[in-house]
Amino acid sequence: MNDKTRSIMRILAGIIMGLFGITLAFLSYNLTGLIGILGQSIGFSFIVTGTVTVFQESVLTPLRKEETKEQIDRISKETKQNIDRISRETKDGFDRVFQLLRGPGIYMLSPERRGNLRYYKWLLERASQQIFFAGHSVLHRIEADFKSQGLVSVSEALKQKLSEGSKIRIIFLDPTWIFLDKIAQDEKQEPIELLTDLAKSLGLCKKLWQLIEADYIGGEIEIRTCQELKQFAYHRVCCMEKNEDEVLVGFYFAGKLGEKTPLFVVENEQIRDIFLEHFTTVSTRSKRLLIYSRTERSFDHKYYRECLNSLHKYIDDKTLSDLCP
Repeated sequence: MNDKTRSIMRILAGIIMGLFGITLAFLSYNLTGLIGILGQSIGFSFIVTGTVTVFQESVLTPLRKEETKEQIDRISKETKQNIDRISRETKDGFDRVFQLLRGPGIYMLSPERRGNLRYYKWLLERASQQIFFAGHSVLHRIEADFKSQGLVSVSEALKQKLSEGSKIRIIFLDPTWIFLDKIAQDEKQEPIELLTDLAKSLGLCKKLWQLIEADYIGGEIEIRTCQELKQFAYHRVCCMEKNEDEVLVGFYFAGKLGEKTPLFVVENEQIRDIFLEHFTTVSTRSKRLLIYSRTERSFDHKYYRECLNSLHKYIDDKTLSDLCP
């Protein structure tokens, strides 16, 4: 391979890197928080590298052969100044990312999610709140924790929060999803265990509907199911009266049951926004089971029966009827 061929290959590589950087920076432009900053910074780095490579091979290399040393030194100096300036801008972008990660953004609250007292705070406060819960089978877990502490049923608790004017959103896995077996295996549990947990959550939704369907008592609630593999369990309670906004998250790690993984608290506003944006997007792609507000009140009985028919393949009649009235 001669020098000319090598030069052409380097120019092509530089063009490819530049185009990739432009694409990445463009796609990251409208993203907020950590992902947007990181995407733009990395994209910018590829643009710089590609531009310098093309300039080096197409301009400086020929000049070394054809132009005087004085011209080469002048152009090299200008190029170095531009590279230094762009490098500083790129470094500033990465510094913002690292500062975000080093700051008091997210830290472990306890080594295990199950039974943590911070999960009960929303029930004990008598005030209007904005509540968003999401997880594999989130309602059954709340119900189990409440029972262990001698508290009311989660259906009764949600009714109480509605009467206080709260706005509530809840998302858990769709019981009809064909990939539930795989999700259960990833958590080192039998599929029947996950499906039973989902049946309990479904039953709690039906019990809540029976408590509130007759009259409008206040507040808003929407419960949805999704067919997406969520990496996080999400617990957000916001109280405007007290200027409080608490976000708790758990992670689903391979080979470990979700409730036995660590619990984290998120304090950085940008990271909170990332989680909220994620679960809001999941919500828009999910199926609605229950909605209750001043203008609309409905429970999807047809879909509820579809869920029961799917669960009936794994859970016997008596157990299913006890869990899902």
